[in-house]
Amino acid sequence: MALPKPDLHIRISSECKALLSLLAEAEQVPVSTLVEHIVEQAVLGRGHALKVAARSLARMGIAGKDWD
Repeated sequence: MALPKPDLHIRISSECKALLSLLAEAEQVPVSTLVEHIVEQAVLGRGHALKVAARSLARMGIAGKDWD
């Protein structure tokens, strides 16, 4: 059994809400489900890009913190 996900409340423009409603209707899913998928994809993608960039910088010998 999966644990419930924490609740998150956001404020968006009325134009964005209307488009989300349209997209959700087209995909035949609730708006909340669509937003959940969009946000998770965006955050996980950006997090992955940050990790890749950090690894690249480390390989080039550039550290995030200079202790000298």
